[in-house]
Amino acid sequence: MGHALYFPKGYPKFYKDEEDKSVILTLTEKLLPEEEASEFAKYYHLGACAPSKETLDMMTPEKELPKEAAFMPEDYAKIMLGSVYTDYENGYRVMDNGVAFVALRTWQEGVTDENMQFFNDHFSPEPADLFYKTWCPGTHMRLYPDLAIEDMGWGWLEVRITGFLGKEDFGLPENMEELDPDLIDFQAMNIEVLPLGAPEGTEPVHLVEANYFRQTMRGREIRHRFWIGLNIENGKSAVTAVKDRELAAEYARKTAYHSGSEFATLARNVLQFWADRH
Repeated sequence: MGHALYFPKGYPKFYKDEEDKSVILTLTEKLLPEEEASEFAKYYHLGACAPSKETLDMMTPEKELPKEAAFMPEDYAKIMLGSVYTDYENGYRVMDNGVAFVALRTWQEGVTDENMQFFNDHFSPEPADLFYKTWCPGTHMRLYPDLAIEDMGWGWLEVRITGFLGKEDFGLPENMEELDPDLIDFQAMNIEVLPLGAPEGTEPVHLVEANYFRQTMRGREIRHRFWIGLNIENGKSAVTAVKDRELAAEYARKTAYHSGSEFATLARNVLQFWADRH
């Protein structure tokens, strides 16, 4: 069996093809009556899970990582490839160039190819918003293939995926699976973040997200890295730092909390759904 990858079940059309863009202003994170009537609504009412203790421990300003622990995407392959971990798998730092770096590790203990595939195949097949709302109740509204409406801790946002990035953008070799047999997948993207309903011409916050998925005896491991105030253009970093360093640090901490919470909640849903159906 190949690895059961997790791809969110998004809204059936791209946001760029939405005829009435104001539709996103009518959305709610709460369940609509027809969603409440679904057999899957019970998983929404389980609520969101807190991030791991390691993530929670990094949330205070005095826990900023030491200078040597933060790195740019150009150094990703050297630091991240394989099963050798750094001393700083959870933490953040606003670097000298103004980019807010986030390191986060999420353990999805007990999640396997079998129960993840079962979840992918059978959980909430409705094509609307229930799946995404249930992924992280209270912070998710809608997912398009090119846009998420969610609260990353910064308030309600339009999180726009402007481009998917490849291994070559991080200096990673094509034969990663040979160098790391536990590798499931590597996913990375350029993102623009705007307040929900922001006027045309509002300057977005740029960020790069890279996720390294591994399957271990313990379960799924996701090593997340974020660079807030950065995008990658033609394989090179382009800094667009948030001018207020304290705000950049706050974005980093809250992004870590939200990401840790949503992937912990996903793991809980996968395991609970498996238990309920077996």
